Amino acid sequence: MIKTGMVSSYDKEKRLARIYFADTETVSAELPILESCPLPLRVDDYVVCAYTMAGDGIILGRLYDKTEEELIE
Repeated sequence: MIKTGMVSSYDKEKRLARIYFADTETVSAELPILESCPLPLRVDDYVVCAYTMAGDGIILGRLYDKTEEELIE
């Protein structure tokens, strides 16, 4: 399953982040960040995540802000 959400917390040393999903009003467990994702993430960055059927997730990367037409940094 693919989901989008906003970074609610970020641990740069561990390369883990928690994501707020507005559609379910929930916050994820700490998720690992795909190595190719630009770092550092910041709180409120809009990201895309992938989940397995077992519920394991990973942050795939940031999404572009359509209003600014540039990568959220």
